[in-house]
Amino acid sequence: MIRSLLRLAFFAVICIVTYNYFFGNTTEKDQSQRIFKGVGNVFTEVRELVRSEKTKFDGGKYDVALGKMQGILENLKNHAAATKDPNLQRQVAQLEQRKQALENQVNAVPKDNTGYQKQPDRLKQAADMAHKLESLTNDLQSIVKQVAPDEQ
Repeated sequence: MIRSLLRLAFFAVICIVTYNYFFGNTTEKDQSQRIFKGVGNVFTEVRELVRSEKTKFDGGKYDVALGKMQGILENLKNHAAATKDPNLQRQVAQLEQRKQALENQVNAVPKDNTGYQKQPDRLKQAADMAHKLESLTNDLQSIVKQVAPDEQ
């Protein structure tokens, strides 16, 4: 019932604005033109928002973060090899496995030919990847603090 009333009200507003755009007086025409321009700007902003989020989800922000982690992991691996610390070597190997799993998940995002993901649970998958990235970053940071507690 309420949905029908909202649809009817929305349709009435569109009809009034369109009528005023073509047949209204000067003030009504100006107001209608501003409304149409405002709606056009909203659609432009929404399109830009979708593009930026698509870029982030398609791996943009994850690729950068995972690339930075790779350098830190390499430094930790070299340090573990130099100190011959088996515990640190094991921790670094586990972090590398988790990083690789996250990279595989980022690269496995299914897309159709327009570049948008087909799955309806896109937000859930993005949240899961963000949570895994945050967890991996926190674990990496704690190991770095153990290895070099004075350098922060």
